[in-house]
Amino acid sequence: MMNLSHLEVWFVTGSQHLYGAEALAKVAENSQRIAASLDAEGAIPTKLVFKPVLTTPDAIAQLCRDANPDFMRHQSADHQRTDTRALPGS
Repeated sequence: MMNLSHLEVWFVTGSQHLYGAEALAKVAENSQRIAASLDAEGAIPTKLVFKPVLTTPDAIAQLCRDANPDFMRHQSADHQRTDTRALPGS
């Protein structure tokens, strides 16, 4: 079996600002409890990490970039190498 203990799984919860600060705080509290319980249970062979409640598309996009910075760095480099001239016949 592969040793995955050096990896993390992120516990991410999403909501909307329209519910108000009190509701979002409760969502965050509940999410933290769930993440801590799952991590303590030991059934997941990695560290389980709570992440703040996401409420905007920008926050979601940033979390995706944070999740794999190496991939994003390669994507950016590939994009910079892309020939932007029009293809024949276009």
